[in-house]
Amino acid sequence: MKNRITSITIILAIVILLPALFFSSYEIARMTENEKQLENTYNKQLDAILFSINLFSDDIISSWASKITSNEIITSKSNCIINKDLLSDAQQIKSITFFSYNTKFLIVRCSNDSLDDTKKSGTLIEKLLADSTKKINRLAKYVMAGYRKIEPLGTNQENQSLFMVFMSNKKNIKDSLIICVIELNEARFIKELLWQKIQVIAEEKFNIGIIDSKTKLLINPGGHQKDNRNFQIKKPLWLFPRYMMGIQLKGKSIELINKERTRSNLLLIIFADIIFILGAFIVFRNIRKEMKLTIIKSDFISNVSHEIRTPLALISMYIETLEMDRIKSEEKKKEYYRVIFNETHRLSGLVNKILNFSKIESGKRNYTFELINLNEIVDTVVQPYQFHLKNKGFELTIELADELDLIYADKEAISESFVNLIDNAVKYSRDSKFIKIKTGKKGEFEYFEIADKGIGILKTDQKLIFDKFFRVSKGDNVHDVKGTGLGLSIVKNIIDAHKGKIEVESKPGEGSTFRILLPITH
Repeated sequence: MKNRITSITIILAIVILLPALFFSSYEIARMTENEKQLENTYNKQLDAILFSINLFSDDIISSWASKITSNEIITSKSNCIINKDLLSDAQQIKSITFFSYNTKFLIVRCSNDSLDDTKKSGTLIEKLLADSTKKINRLAKYVMAGYRKIEPLGTNQENQSLFMVFMSNKKNIKDSLIICVIELNEARFIKELLWQKIQVIAEEKFNIGIIDSKTKLLINPGGHQKDNRNFQIKKPLWLFPRYMMGIQLKGKSIELINKERTRSNLLLIIFADIIFILGAFIVFRNIRKEMKLTIIKSDFISNVSHEIRTPLALISMYIETLEMDRIKSEEKKKEYYRVIFNETHRLSGLVNKILNFSKIESGKRNYTFELINLNEIVDTVVQPYQFHLKNKGFELTIELADELDLIYADKEAISESFVNLIDNAVKYSRDSKFIKIKTGKKGEFEYFEIADKGIGILKTDQKLIFDKFFRVSKGDNVHDVKGTGLGLSIVKNIIDAHKGKIEVESKPGEGSTFRILLPITH
């Protein structure tokens, strides 16, 4: 039995639990990979948005550069090549200054600032150009190759200006390469031009902000405020190194979404594993139960075969002896007849028990309810048993309650229950051969009980004794008692059909009391 259960456990582990384990491991690994892919895709999308905003900034300044280089040729330092309309239209431009690439001399400067501011900016620009020789030379190479590039030159911390530099190739003047420096008001550019683009791109899906990396303030059209947002991505603006552009999803962040998704997937995996394990446990329990039932049925067939074979052998032997006229004494013949009668009665009871159990199992047993008196049932059953009990040396005590009410019950079924309990009391009694039969009332029930001083029943077995085919497996000489294991199961089924109850009081070595309670009819 143990070897079979071990084999079944191993098979279930291989067939159900191992696949469940592999499935869970695979899903967890795939879930982690999917989360990384989702995060990477999301980050790429955010990068694309940031790229679009940066490109928009570059396009605006490039358009200004195109207007600047398309104006009339410089003929004199006193004449500005910048169309005054550009400064009027692009309020974000503070000044535009031209220098000769070869001599680094100032050619012309157009500005809306005061004279003092103009001088300060001019001096600062000259210093920045001197410090950015490599950058200027690189831009010169670009423009000579037919490509114009705009790059930041530096900043003016006092008035928050940003200087952008690019090269222009004026071929019909003496110094063909000209350095053009545009001074921008960074804050105005971001608030008045860049912010509109940000709102269009955000589309109520993203929070996009411009943050001053030095002051840590968030810039918006309404002014400056503290940056309290946890932007998922922060990257510098191409043309405005001082400022960072941050972006995040509105509502839940991708990290929070991933966490919730991970938690949900883990819960689903755990739930699936629990279902797998529960299914394996149920299958294992059912198989184990069926195996135990198979063994019990095998024992039942063996016991029934023995139970039937013994009376048949005795009956056959005694009849053969009588038929051959070997017994001359009339007293001896009567003894043989009595044995044949008793064994025939025992065989008939065994067959009836099996037939009744078969009807119960198939749901075909019917009950005929009528008004009966428990005391009369006890009298009817005990009368033929008294001689049998006396021959076996039993002391029988009967206590019948006075004035019991009539109850609705099947007379034959209740009698059968009573007989089964008496048979058990006789079979499981050893040296103390005592049986007490009692009737009475208990609340809304009438009862009859049978008490003995037999081997008793363990507390752990008392819950199982009403199961079909179950026989107590422990106790002194218990295996010497033959039986089918059906008696108490039949009793339980009969009492359940009558909506009654069975109470058991028993201690090993001290005996047992079975009390059958049947509802009183009102």
